[in-house]
Amino acid sequence: MTRLTPTTLWRFSMVTSLALTSWLLLPLRARAGEAEGGSFASLGTLGKKLKDNDFYELTYLKKDGAKAVKKTALVQIPEGTAVHQEHLGRVQDFKEGDKLQLYGKPEEREVPGKSGIAGGVDRIIKGTQIVVAGGEIKVNKDYKDPKDKGFKWCDVEVEKSSGSLKVKFEGQTYTLTLDKKTPIVVSAKVEKPAKLLKTGVKVIIKGSSTDKPATEDKKAPEEAYKASTVIIVAPNLAAYHDSFLSI
Repeated sequence: MTRLTPTTLWRFSMVTSLALTSWLLLPLRARAGEAEGGSFASLGTLGKKLKDNDFYELTYLKKDGAKAVKKTALVQIPEGTAVHQEHLGRVQDFKEGDKLQLYGKPEEREVPGKSGIAGGVDRIIKGTQIVVAGGEIKVNKDYKDPKDKGFKWCDVEVEKSSGSLKVKFEGQTYTLTLDKKTPIVVSAKVEKPAKLLKTGVKVIIKGSSTDKPATEDKKAPEEAYKASTVIIVAPNLAAYHDSFLSI
């Protein structure tokens, strides 16, 4: 008969404890996976609205390994869903205290003194490629300029909007230079979105999976989602969602 020493008993206790812990955690992991798998966030194009409910067809691209596969799903946009519309803003609309996210190249250079005047440091953010001014628009923090590593996302606050644009970045005041073609992306909540949700409109849908509705349309997709947020993408900004902007 095997004698149970204190060491043997301790080892048995540890193995039993680990096994029990793993068993208890298994349902939690399963539920986490279900919650993660049920969420939905994608840029797509609205199709027709089903006649007998508040579902729309949505065509979007889904990653399948290294490829992007074209998919069609049903998206429910119930009355009361938060709908925002993206559009181009203007520099003259900036106000002191506004928070901006911009992709540019911050630089500092020493300015030598002359004629008895002390020198200093000239700070500038140049070559700004895009500005996101609040709203529901998210930036792609992982984007890198393929040609110049000096460019990066800058979180700034407007200090002076009249004359030369001054912003605070990392505790210092910088002059912000913007080209006339630099897009300034803003979004605003839409109070009556029904007229804007039409076939062919580019949208960002955020939501979760739901059951396919009962419908007379026999060709309706099986995949279905319920939107919690909808962003109507401006036609001239859709390409930026493949690079600078995120979903």
